[in-house]
Amino acid sequence: MQKARLAQRHKNWRAALELWRTSVEKAPGNPTAAAGYTGVLIYVGAVPEARRRAESFVRRWTTDENGPMLLARIAEVQGDLGRAIDEWRRALALVPGTLQPLIRLGIALIAERRFTEAEICVAELKRRHPAKPYAAVLRAQIVQRANGYPEASRLWRQAADKFATNADFLRAYGRALIAAGEYEECLAVARRLRNLDPYGAIRLQGMVLSKRCPYQDQTQFWQAASAELPDNAGMVRSVLDAALRARQFEQAHAAFQRLLDLNQLRASDADYVTGLAQSYFERDQKMALRQTVRDFLGGLREHPGYRAAAVRLHRVILASFPRSTGAAVAVSRNAPRFVRMVRGAQAGNAGEMLERIAALEDRLIKSGASCLFDTDIDAGQCRQFIRTVHQRVKGARAFSLIRLGDGEANALAYEPSYATYFDADAAERENVWWGRTPDTSTRAEVAAGVRAAADGADVWGIPTRDRFLRDVRLDTGRPLATTRSGRGLLTILRMVETMSDTELRRRIFVSAHLPQDLQRWNLYPELFQGIGDALLVSCHAALPNLLLERFGVRVTKHVLTPPGDSIREMQHRSLTDQEMPPQSIYRTLEALGDSMHGRLVLVGAGYSGKIIIGEAKKRGGIVLDLGSIFDSWMGIHTRSYQDVA
Repeated sequence: MQKARLAQRHKNWRAALELWRTSVEKAPGNPTAAAGYTGVLIYVGAVPEARRRAESFVRRWTTDENGPMLLARIAEVQGDLGRAIDEWRRALALVPGTLQPLIRLGIALIAERRFTEAEICVAELKRRHPAKPYAAVLRAQIVQRANGYPEASRLWRQAADKFATNADFLRAYGRALIAAGEYEECLAVARRLRNLDPYGAIRLQGMVLSKRCPYQDQTQFWQAASAELPDNAGMVRSVLDAALRARQFEQAHAAFQRLLDLNQLRASDADYVTGLAQSYFERDQKMALRQTVRDFLGGLREHPGYRAAAVRLHRVILASFPRSTGAAVAVSRNAPRFVRMVRGAQAGNAGEMLERIAALEDRLIKSGASCLFDTDIDAGQCRQFIRTVHQRVKGARAFSLIRLGDGEANALAYEPSYATYFDADAAERENVWWGRTPDTSTRAEVAAGVRAAADGADVWGIPTRDRFLRDVRLDTGRPLATTRSGRGLLTILRMVETMSDTELRRRIFVSAHLPQDLQRWNLYPELFQGIGDALLVSCHAALPNLLLERFGVRVTKHVLTPPGDSIREMQHRSLTDQEMPPQSIYRTLEALGDSMHGRLVLVGAGYSGKIIIGEAKKRGGIVLDLGSIFDSWMGIHTRSYQDVA
C-alpha cells in the first residue's frame, strides 16, 4: 500500500491503480486498501465501478468515514450536488471536523446557493483549523457567489496577505480571479504559485489564455508547458486538446503518441481518438485510423474503463473497420447487439440513455418512417439524401431540412423533473447566440416560429446515436439532465418519442450531423452537381465566391445576416436591437422576396434561422439547413473537433 500511495502522490494513476488493485486482492478485508482502490478508480474515470465498490464499502464498514466520502466524491463527479451534500454530512457525523468533508461540503453548499449553511462550515473550519486558509477561502467564495467579486475582493486580499505562500490558497484565489475576469491579477497569482506548484501555476495561465483568446491556437503554449513537465499526462492532454482544436494534425498525432508512451490512458481519452479520427477521414487514411484505435484500446487493456472506451468509439470503429459493403450498417441496425455492448460497459444512467436512443431509432425505422441514421458510417445513405434533394429541385417541389439540436429545446418545454432549469438554460443559450437575451414576449414569438417551421419541414435532422455517444459520459455515468446541452438533447428526444407512428411517417429522419457527414465523405460536389445556381443566407460575406470556386454554384442572391454564436464571439460584440430576431428575420425574408420557387436555398442562420427556412419553403424553395458547415468552408473552426475535421 505504501507503493500505491507513492504512485498516487506522483500522479502516476496507472501504477497506482494496479498497486491498489493488488492490495485489495491480497487483503480483501482491509478497508484502507478498499478505499484506496475505489478512490483511484474515481481519478481514472471508472466511476460506475467506483460507485459499486463505494456502496459495498458502506455496507461492510458502516462506521468508516471513507465510505460516505467516496460516495460524495462520486456524486460530485456525476453532478448530483444534493446527494454529495448528504454524503459529506454523513462523513462529518462519523468523524466531526474532518478537513476535506468540511471544505467540500462548504463548496457544494455554495454551488447550491445555500449560503447560511455554508457559513456554518466556515465557522467550523475557523474553529478546528485556524492556522489554515480554508475558512478564509470559503468565506470569500460565499460573498463572491452571493454578491459578486467587487464585494469579495477585500476578503481575498486580506487572506492573500496572510497565506501568501500557501499553494491551496493561491490556486483558489486564482480561480476566483478568473471567474471575475480579473486576468492580470490572476497571472500575478500564478507567478507567486510557480515555485510552490508549477503544474497549478501553468493551469491558471492556460485558463487565462483560454478566456482571453478562446479561438486562438494555443498549441505552442501547452507544448512549452509540457516541455517543463514532460512526464505529466495532464500537460500532454492539454497539448493534444489544443492541437485538435486548432486542427494542427501533426502536433496532435505527436501528443497522442506521447500519451501512449506514458502509459497513462483513461477511458475519456476516447474523445481525443474521435478527434484524430476526423483528421484521418479528412486525409483518407483509414489504415492509420485503424492503428490509432488499436493502439488506444490496446493501451487500455485491463483498465476498468476499457469497455466504456470501446462503446464510445463504436461509430468510429464502424466507419473504419468493416470492409464489406453494408457490414457497418448491419451492425449499427442490430439494436440488441448494441444494447449488450452498452450493458457490458456497466455505465449506469449513461448506459440507460444509450439504450433509450437505440430503442427510439429502432422504433422509427419499424414505424415505416424514412430514416437515414447511419450517414456517419455509410456514404450510401448520404447519397440517398442527395437523390431526394435532386428530385425536388428537378420537380420544382418545395422541400425543407431542419436540424433540431439541443438549442432548439428553447422552442419546446422541459419535462417536469428538470423544468425549473428552463428559463436559465434559455437565457444562457441566447447569450451564446446573440450576446444578450430578448424580452419574454420576443422569446415566445421566436419559439412559436421555430416550432411552426419544424412542423412544416419534410426532413428532421435529430440527435442520433452518434451525438449521444459523444455527450453521454460513460466514464463517469453523469446523467445528461445535469447539463444544459444534455437537457436540450433530452427534450428533443422526448418530443420524438411521444409522436405517433402516423406522425413519424409524415417526414424523413436524418442525423442532425448530416452536413458534417456530407463533408466527411466529400459529397458536397455531388449535392451541387447540376444545380447551377442557388440562394444563400449566411453571415459570411465571402461565401458566394467560395461556393462558385469550390463547387461551381452561382449564388444569385445572398442575404447577409448578423453573426451569431461563435462568429459573434470572435467579433467581441453583442447584437444590436435591429440585429436581434424577429427584426432580423423580417428583413431577411423581405430581401429574399418571392424568388425562391423551385430553387435551392442554403441557410446557416442558427436557431432563429429555422423560421427563415420554414417561410422559404412556403414560398416554394428547396431549403437546406446547413448551419456551421459554412464556417468550416471559410476555414473557421467553430465546432468541436469530434464533429468535423
